Amino acid sequence: MKSAALRPLLILQIMLIIFSLAMVLVKVAAEAWSEVGFWSPEVLGYLAGAVAIMALYAVGWQKILQRLPLTVAYFNRGLIVFWGLLWSAVLFGEALTFFNFLGTAVIFAGLALVNRP
Repeated sequence: MKSAALRPLLILQIMLIIFSLAMVLVKVAAEAWSEVGFWSPEVLGYLAGAVAIMALYAVGWQKILQRLPLTVAYFNRGLIVFWGLLWSAVLFGEALTFFNFLGTAVIFAGLALVNRP
């Protein structure tokens, strides 16, 4: 595959990583909410950051759909689950279980089944 054909896929992967970081901000906001309350500048800042990331992702998603078929782009969206698991373990020290991996595999299998030619 030519590098020009790989570029949209690379851009999509970067977008998915950034989108998954919005979920990290939401989790941090939820933890802060329980400590300082919803209307604190800290919680509102985390949530505003998450919304900003999601808005940028929405624009990027529309742009990437101009270069990739929907089936390819949507199949790759399943990687958000993987990134979420990675961030859970690395940033929050959460234990990953067999069922986490099994659930991720089921999601990928379902996406592959639905998107097969």
